[in-house]
Amino acid sequence: MKQQRTNSLAIGVMEQTGHFLATGSGAVSALLFAAMAFVTFLGVFFRYVVRDPLHWTEELARFLMLWAGFLAMNVAMHHRQHINIDIIVRALPTWLSKSLGYICDLLICYFLIVLTMKGYSMSFNTMVSASSMKFSMFWIYMAVPVGAFFTLVQVLLISGAKVLHDFTSSSDTQPTSTEEGG
Repeated sequence: MKQQRTNSLAIGVMEQTGHFLATGSGAVSALLFAAMAFVTFLGVFFRYVVRDPLHWTEELARFLMLWAGFLAMNVAMHHRQHINIDIIVRALPTWLSKSLGYICDLLICYFLIVLTMKGYSMSFNTMVSASSMKFSMFWIYMAVPVGAFFTLVQVLLISGAKVLHDFTSSSDTQPTSTEEGG
């Protein structure tokens, strides 16, 4: 019973942490998306109404979109809204579909670890500056490892809660010594 309570508490902490991470990233991503829309509108306004285009708006809008998209990855992961094909998995026995789910989680983790490491390397090895804005592309490229890392944390939290839930629910079905007539 104590183990079950500990598992329930751990699952709750993992779900709350994932919710906090997704909410924070989602809020920042929404702000970046709003800024991107504003910058795009500003670029269109100055190009077609004022007839004096701002040369930096297209580039900044692209950078904002990149950051918004990479930060939103973990929000989609938290809500389990990434694309998946589950027609075959639903037809399998429960133990096999759960096993495939764990294998997929491991593969996703592997991909996100590689993406985090390669993105970090790409960011720190760049010597390029943005063409119309004079700052290092380091800040733009950091969207890749930051977004991948947050998504990795989200996958680990979801997978950990799933494992604990599966162990908790499997122990619920086993009779205790008092239920066996002891």
